[in-house]
Amino acid sequence: MTLPDILLIQETKFEEKDFLDPSIHPWNKEKILALNTRGTSGGIKTLWDDTKIDMLLSRSTKHWILTQFLHKYSGKMVSLFNVYVSMALEDNKDCWTSL
Repeated sequence: MTLPDILLIQETKFEEKDFLDPSIHPWNKEKILALNTRGTSGGIKTLWDDTKIDMLLSRSTKHWILTQFLHKYSGKMVSLFNVYVSMALEDNKDCWTSL
């Protein structure tokens, strides 16, 4: 199985500590940033292959993870937002304000 260099996942339904357990997923050699679930869904994860990608920056709130990566071979940088917001109006307002 070939894994992507960067993977963004929403609605994992995992708590952060559980998702970081390598027995649950095939990303056991790569780096992971994770936010806990909220309610019956939620939970977001950003995963990357650290043999190909360097993370330069990360920031997060309860709704999103921002990462800035450097591709080791091409020298190109990319910034990615991984976002999850419930349908609740208050959560939507909070998320957009924080972005």
